[in-house]
Amino acid sequence: MFTAAITALLVGAHLKSANHLSQVPVDQKGAPAVAEIAKRFLAEQNYPGVWVAVARKGRVIGACAVGFSDPVAKRPAKLADRVRWGSISKTVVGTVAAEVVRQGQIGYGDRLFSWLPQVASQANTGYQDVTLDHLLSHSAGFERDGIQPKTSDKTSLSDVPQLRWDMLVGSIAKPPKFAPSKSYLYSNIGITLAAMMLEKASGKQYEELLATTANGRWQLSTMGTGEPPKEFNTTPFQFRNEVIEARPPGIDWRYSYLPAASVFSSIEDMCKFGLLHCSQGAFSSEMLSTMHEVLPPENTTRACFKRVKSGNGYLLHHGGALSNRNRGDVAWIMIEPATATVVAVYTNVCDENKASGENLVLTALNVKLSRALMDFLRR
Repeated sequence: MFTAAITALLVGAHLKSANHLSQVPVDQKGAPAVAEIAKRFLAEQNYPGVWVAVARKGRVIGACAVGFSDPVAKRPAKLADRVRWGSISKTVVGTVAAEVVRQGQIGYGDRLFSWLPQVASQANTGYQDVTLDHLLSHSAGFERDGIQPKTSDKTSLSDVPQLRWDMLVGSIAKPPKFAPSKSYLYSNIGITLAAMMLEKASGKQYEELLATTANGRWQLSTMGTGEPPKEFNTTPFQFRNEVIEARPPGIDWRYSYLPAASVFSSIEDMCKFGLLHCSQGAFSSEMLSTMHEVLPPENTTRACFKRVKSGNGYLLHHGGALSNRNRGDVAWIMIEPATATVVAVYTNVCDENKASGENLVLTALNVKLSRALMDFLRR
């Protein structure tokens, strides 16, 4: 399967002409084959832009930005662009949690109500046994999403704690969908509560905790939250049979208050983040084993990754997508800890099958690009 995928990409069956590919702008470092794979993929899917970074044996060996970050203005995609992680941000919450646990400030078995008594006063008593582990593995019984709080042009970072609370109120008062660990329900509420436990344990607002950790110990200088890049999709454009609306300027507070979807970084820093889950320089082997342990009832780890078997042990992966037409994009990360191999990809458009709700780009990224790149790295 991997070989067929990479062959199709490189041979270019049913793709635009080589002439067209030669005119596609490319910003790249290292491994020319990585840029070639990305160019073929962009042409096959007719995307505006594709960002890719890959690592092998613990170091980034190739990265590229292909196409346009703003197709109407013809602004070429750049490696320096900060791309949106979407739900891959959940794995950042899980990794920040490991740091706070490592420092002895909190434990995975600590109960939600013991750290957040204000939640206990509002929540259904069915959540009284929920722990940090349950929240990180989507097995706490909370529903997927809460109420979308109201924001305005005057909203600022100081409003974020209240926005989080506004989202939770109402949802946490409802009975749980199931008892802790008895089932699985992907939940932005659960990840938000996990981040709030980390805030209480560390004494820092989550955004500050992430910034000091990512820009400090992790040495990921472009990682953070806040205002997205201004150069992405500033003008409506045609994508296949849809008109993609322009992204609004400024901070999109509907997502920025949500730890489950608020992270931005360069594509290289996304790749380097994956290496944190391979390198014993960042975490001890014992801590990595704890972070990557699969928790019942699904194959979700404490670091919020999905874990699947591979020939070299296991793969960790997570995707992020926003399918709203005016801010749609997709990111994907795939990690093979045993070989310190990472693939990180991003596109600035999201194609959704409206009839089925299936995210077609997310599937395409996973199967056709991420796996093809992983196969290339294994050769």
